[in-house]
Amino acid sequence: MVVILDMSRNDLLVKIKQAEQTAESSLEGAEKERSVALRNAETKSHSVIDDARNKAETKASKATG
Repeated sequence: MVVILDMSRNDLLVKIKQAEQTAESSLEGAEKERSVALRNAETKSHSVIDDARNKAETKASKATG
């Protein structure tokens, strides 16, 4: 922790506000990345399921065919 003794109260409040804004921006960015990752994972999982279903149907039709 850095102790700043020569800053005025107003300067400290400005620094705190800037830090809060930076933290909020970081959180928003992380949330956006999380949403994108979840959408991508969902899309990929649907693709894997569809592919497995198609392979199973093809195999089943060859076995009965």
